[in-house]
Amino acid sequence: MRRKWKEFESEFLQWLHTVGHPPATRAGCAALGRPCPALLCPCHLWPDRFDFGQLIGDLYRQVERPYPPSCTLDIADAGEHSDAEVAQVLGLCDERVSQIRNGALRELHDRLKERGIHVDAAEFLNLFF
Repeated sequence: MRRKWKEFESEFLQWLHTVGHPPATRAGCAALGRPCPALLCPCHLWPDRFDFGQLIGDLYRQVERPYPPSCTLDIADAGEHSDAEVAQVLGLCDERVSQIRNGALRELHDRLKERGIHVDAAEFLNLFF
C-alpha cells in the first residue's frame, strides 16, 4: 500500500533525525525499532554495506522484509555465539574474530592487573572458554 508523502513526511523526518543522533542509552536504542535507524551509532553494522534507498522505499511503502541484524548490541543480547557466527555478521574470517577476541581478553587481563586484581592467566581464560 502506497502512502501519500504528507502521511510519510513526519515519520521520515523522525527517522532522518535519528540517523545523526544515536540514543545515549541501551533503553533508548531498543525503543527505536529494527532495523535500527541510528546509522552514525558506533554499534551499527550497516553504514558501509547496505542499500539505504531500498530501506527508505520500504518505509514509505510500508513493506515488511527480513533485514540482516543492524546492531552489535542486539547480537550480544541474543546470547553466546561461535566465532563463525560472529565472523558471518561482521564480514570477517573466523581467524580474525579469534584474534580480536584474544586481544580483547589480553587487554582486559592487563587492565585488571594494573588495578591490583591479580588473576592467573590460565584461570582467567578458563572463565571465558
